[in-house]
Amino acid sequence: MTNSGDFDPAVALAGTHKVYYDVTSANGCGNTDSIDIIVNGVPDASIQPVQPICANGQVINITSNVGGGSFTGGTFVSGTGQFDPQAAGVGLFWVYYSLTNTQGCSNTDSIQVEVLDTPANTLTIQPHEGCEPLEVTFSTEDFGNPDSLHWTLPAEEVINERSVVRTYNTGIHAVRLQVFNQAQCSIQIDSTIEVFPKPIAAFDFNPKVAYMSNPTIRFTDLSTGSVVGWDWDFDDNSNALDQNPVHTYVAGGQFNVQLIASSDKGCLDTTVQIVTILDELLFFVPEAISPNDDGINDVFRLVGSGFAQVKLQIFNRWGERIYESEDFEQWDATYKGEKVPMGSYLYMLEITDTRGRRHYSNGEITVIR
Repeated sequence: MTNSGDFDPAVALAGTHKVYYDVTSANGCGNTDSIDIIVNGVPDASIQPVQPICANGQVINITSNVGGGSFTGGTFVSGTGQFDPQAAGVGLFWVYYSLTNTQGCSNTDSIQVEVLDTPANTLTIQPHEGCEPLEVTFSTEDFGNPDSLHWTLPAEEVINERSVVRTYNTGIHAVRLQVFNQAQCSIQIDSTIEVFPKPIAAFDFNPKVAYMSNPTIRFTDLSTGSVVGWDWDFDDNSNALDQNPVHTYVAGGQFNVQLIASSDKGCLDTTVQIVTILDELLFFVPEAISPNDDGINDVFRLVGSGFAQVKLQIFNRWGERIYESEDFEQWDATYKGEKVPMGSYLYMLEITDTRGRRHYSNGEITVIR
């Protein structure tokens, strides 16, 4: 305290201080008085520093040495010291703590909180769903200078690959991408892919072998799975969308019948079976031929359908066999390279039809020149 009566509490510090005042009159008489000055202590408003936090981190609690005060600084910090980095954003932020004790003395402390940037990668999955086997491409764009990438895919972990291609079967599969930057701030993106089961196309048909006398086939769908659509191709320029169609062929032959079964998710499967329609035996034997090279009726041949094999023998009027074939197609009215004379000739036919049955026919053929 100075001689002029100035009292500095900061120098005195907290406590009770006695102050004396001495006075002496002109005639040398003196007197003394004193008072007690009480200096109250300043509260401890110290707050603990915090480590840098990531912008997408959780709310943290800033702590003070002595409670009962109030925190300020912005909308990112509550009065009780809860600091929200997501509300603050990236940067340096001042946080203040003010405390007043019961004697009405106040104190303030402050710290800076650093909020670090986080990666800004995106996750692209193409496609997100589809039919098995489904090829999926996982990729990420490099925003925010990622230091490392960590893929958690079905049954495997993949590190530091920006694009991954995999094939999956039926099911819902979880996918996770974690991206870390150099400050070890990270983001995590979770997603799923769904792979739909493919139906199994199958069918039966009756009769197993049909003939042109009754060329109608009844098809029975035996497909399994969530089948909602049937696309039939009968291999004769005819189609059907019925589940169990009935189809009549107009010509004999072997037909590759195809069924495409489609599920309620649009998945497809295909199966093919051979349907055989056999011709009935129908044939015509000419009574005469005129082998004069005019292109009209020059050769002896069978006309018809249902042949599997034809054997032919031809005899002249003296009973001499002048032609024989085990697989007959046509006779040009020659014998040993020479033209046979005009007249009538006896033929004998043995025809094996498509059912394996044998048929016999004989008669006369007239050669006209």
